[in-house]
Amino acid sequence: MQKFSILCVDDEEMVLSALKRTLRRENYKVYTANSGEKGLEILRDVEIDLILIDYRMPGMNGLQFLKEAKKIQPDTVRILITGYTAVGTITEMVNKGGIHQIIVKPWDSEELKQIIRNSLEEHVLMSKNRKMVQENDVKLEELRRLNNELVDRIKGYTRDSMIKMQALTIYRDTLLYLPVGVVGIDESNTIV
Repeated sequence: MQKFSILCVDDEEMVLSALKRTLRRENYKVYTANSGEKGLEILRDVEIDLILIDYRMPGMNGLQFLKEAKKIQPDTVRILITGYTAVGTITEMVNKGGIHQIIVKPWDSEELKQIIRNSLEEHVLMSKNRKMVQENDVKLEELRRLNNELVDRIKGYTRDSMIKMQALTIYRDTLLYLPVGVVGIDESNTIV
């Protein structure tokens, strides 16, 4: 079973501790950062499957972090944990930060774990899908190349056949209009 890596970013140590405690029994490698800047450092060093992040933090807020995180690891699942539920802010987070889910504080631990499981399952399926699409693109390109090669060969065979047919027609016409009879001998010395 794959061990997923989760990055939790929140300026409150109590929240980070609660997240670690909630995720401890799951098969996850949990990284924590108490600021957006520290979270980005981790993202640059470690491949992360899922990010749990608070919106309101001093310095770099959740949206600023997610914009940068998306540049560093665009396929990572991003989940916003917030007590701040202004519709405009949430809309901006979804549209600009690429949020996959929003969890409102205080959260239910079982619901949080289920959301994470579902999100990671979707992440795996999307990764497999991307890989299959890439493999199909490679195979399709190879098929195009082989098809073009086949078309070129057929054109070559057709051209060669046409030249031979024209030569045979010229030989036949020449033989028909010769004022004298012609005797031919094949490779086995048979008269033709």
